Amino acid sequence: MATSGNLAGVAALAFPALAFAIIYLLRPKRNWWAIIPGGILASVALLVLFEAIFPGWNGVAVMFLGFAATFTVLYLLPSQRGGQRWALYPAIGAIVLTVLTNDPSGDSGFFLPLVLIGAGVAILLWWRRTNKPR
Repeated sequence: MATSGNLAGVAALAFPALAFAIIYLLRPKRNWWAIIPGGILASVALLVLFEAIFPGWNGVAVMFLGFAATFTVLYLLPSQRGGQRWALYPAIGAIVLTVLTNDPSGDSGFFLPLVLIGAGVAILLWWRRTNKPR
């Protein structure tokens, strides 16, 4: 049965993701926001499914790829279907995280945290420079 055993987590995440997809499909222009929780839940469901099928493998890259797909879809939708231009930025961030976490050797160690800290510092410096009091 799909809702018990190793796949219980997949079902618990996939059904709410489906509900958000239905909410979006009923009124796309007004309910564009439902793509975000639906896509995130579907991505985590894929992570759980991936790790149930391939135990011992790190499926985090699959999850981040799903996050990137979620925001890319939101960005690429036409405006009359709820497309959002700002969604490009989280899509790019998720793509970067997908690449950084997809280390087949598993030796990334301190590299990923250093990149994330550096990106955070760069964002703070950029924000401070562009938002100077006048």
